[in-house]
Amino acid sequence: MVTDLEIESINNEWINKFYDRVTDLFILSRESLHNTHQWAISMALGFITVILAINGTENTFPNELSLITTLLSFPLLLRFFIRSCLECAIQYRFMRVRDTIDWYLSSSKEKRKELKPHLLDVINCYYFHSTSPTKLIKIIWDNLRLAYWWIFIVWTGLITWGMVIVKKNPTINLIFYCVLFFSIYETLSFLQYKRFRFKEISINNP
Repeated sequence: MVTDLEIESINNEWINKFYDRVTDLFILSRESLHNTHQWAISMALGFITVILAINGTENTFPNELSLITTLLSFPLLLRFFIRSCLECAIQYRFMRVRDTIDWYLSSSKEKRKELKPHLLDVINCYYFHSTSPTKLIKIIWDNLRLAYWWIFIVWTGLITWGMVIVKKNPTINLIFYCVLFFSIYETLSFLQYKRFRFKEISINNP
């Protein structure tokens, strides 16, 4: 169970050590987000290469095998996107905590007495309770803009084209509905995930 910090339990030495820890975690989350974006892009390019290779063997696109490959790869793409959003939310949390500590440490000793309750609110909220200082819509938009827009557009286009052109059979229909069900389930779970709960604590002077 998370226990909130109390004003009497911290001092400047604790804050300085905590700042170093938060900075390390911020750097780690930033690197992890970058790596996930790189993996998603590499995966997308790899699957496109496979799809084109399958196309070459039958001299037509889309075909049944390329459509199945595209359908089965979509859940993996969605999982990469959800992971990126989670890492982005973590990065924003640590960034807000670090910025607030910067603001606190750069203030005069007299001003720090006023700011300390606010600092503790930020630490308790964004570090210990893992709420988000950033709305989920911005987290989604930032990840789409950084890496996923073109991937989702390509995959949606390929799946739509394939489902229109390729002659349906029970196998393709089963795979399509399984992927659709899984994608809806993942999206709903993603939207309800507690670590995306938004709570705003203003960084302006109290």
